[in-house]
Amino acid sequence: MHLKKILATVLFLVACGHGVPARAAAVRPALTSHVPAAVRDLSALEEVAGETPLRLAIALPGRDPVGLAATLRELADPAGPRYRK
Repeated sequence: MHLKKILATVLFLVACGHGVPARAAAVRPALTSHVPAAVRDLSALEEVAGETPLRLAIALPGRDPVGLAATLRELADPAGPRYRK
């Protein structure tokens, strides 16, 4: 359960752009059709039925790895005020 809370916090912080000034976030261009080079030239082997569930893994680059690490340390420190919050 504790790990789930930490993971949820990490995902929330990443989604919110934790530690990124608003001006810096506004300067970054949005990727509208980014496809990794490893899969760019692949072609479909067959069609998939519309009701077939897809399992996707989406990774976003971290914007403030130092701030994220500090936040995780605070949440995991039993002596800290944010422990298990």
